Amino acid sequence: MEEARLLVDPLGQDDLPTIHQLAGSVSWRTTPRLMGELVDVGLGGGWSRRMFPLHDYTLGRYIGEDIRNAKAVGIQTWLTVVGTPLQFSPYPDRLNNEYGTGLPEFARYLPTDPLAWTDWLLNYLNDMWNTYGVLPDRIEIWNEIERPEWYAETLTQYVEFYAIVAARIREVYPEIQLGGPGLAGWRSAMGGVENALLTMVRSAALSHAPLDFVSWHHYGPGTELRFSQIVAQLDMLGAALEMPPFDTVVSEWNIAPSAEGAIGPEFDGSHAAANLATFYSTAARQGLDYNLFFLDWDEDNDSGITDLSGVSLGAITKHGIRKPVAHVMRSFLESAAWTPV
Repeated sequence: MEEARLLVDPLGQDDLPTIHQLAGSVSWRTTPRLMGELVDVGLGGGWSRRMFPLHDYTLGRYIGEDIRNAKAVGIQTWLTVVGTPLQFSPYPDRLNNEYGTGLPEFARYLPTDPLAWTDWLLNYLNDMWNTYGVLPDRIEIWNEIERPEWYAETLTQYVEFYAIVAARIREVYPEIQLGGPGLAGWRSAMGGVENALLTMVRSAALSHAPLDFVSWHHYGPGTELRFSQIVAQLDMLGAALEMPPFDTVVSEWNIAPSAEGAIGPEFDGSHAAANLATFYSTAARQGLDYNLFFLDWDEDNDSGITDLSGVSLGAITKHGIRKPVAHVMRSFLESAAWTPV
């Protein structure tokens, strides 16, 4: 006899999350085997995000292959582009990186010629299509613009840059969805009088720039989405400005790291799994359109990966062992695929 499942839904079917709303992760590399593992965890049909720091072309050499691997198993693809190549930087002599992470200083500044920067990116996408026969489904323009290791200019300069870049990409690849700014946290105002995400929406409305999604990162309690009301604020502002609909996306999230930093045992235990359950539940109730968990599997260059337990941000260890967060993820994503009655 076929197994039957009964899902009691006292709030109504419209309140239930969908698999597409919940499923998403950030990758540092993909392989066919890893993509199969992610599908088994429940991320099939969701999103996989990769980052391309444009200041170093060699860092993008595997992205086309990664995107092809994801699309082969039905996972949608997201590419974050960030940084300015040396030849477009207003400060090409600033080669240092005092933070030890993010971008070298010259790459944190916006290009002197935004259209030349965009055409450089378009050439890269053209090469990807010619080599692998794929393109990303979404492009996120820049990353964590309020953090000094990623960006060295103002919010006003960013939204002006975004409008130029997004319009040019839309001309060449109208099928690619565009957005940003990958804010490090929803509270950031960047010296303005309101949240930077709201400022970006207002700017896009004034410039008529393509804006398919607004994105930010979330490192903290899952319930913070409820208290911030940022999803509702963005939705209401878009409606008030009579803008075409845009998605609200947390394009990177996990628990807040302890004093041990991004490499710590708390990412491997029940605390991380409990936070995932809280975040998924809150995101669904608040109407967040998509989210991307950071990371799908432990990074190769994390010095803390010394044995089969893994001590990094991934849901799966470098050795392929699922952590508690991966098991809870699978339970949630399986239930999201059930038919409510």
